[in-house]
Amino acid sequence: MKVTLLGAGHIGQTIAQLLQESGHYKVTVADRRETALADIAHEGVKTMVLDSGNADALLRALDGQEIVINALPYQMAIAVATAAKATGTHYFDLT
Repeated sequence: MKVTLLGAGHIGQTIAQLLQESGHYKVTVADRRETALADIAHEGVKTMVLDSGNADALLRALDGQEIVINALPYQMAIAVATAAKATGTHYFDLT
């Protein structure tokens, strides 16, 4: 399954590692901070610099994905849920 995980903080990094190690998911982690993504790049997951506040960029990032996991701050929940609905992506929110 293709999973996009939004947010490369400590929780996001842990989730990405667990999903990747399971061998059942193709994981892409997206964050607006390249430095956060650099910490996770060695985990074997794909990374993407993404401003999740940009609705068009978020739609493009979720297009073709099966699952999105939102590990962003709670104020991003509505925007991410809206994009997930528009792209037919299953949505899981940690908040």
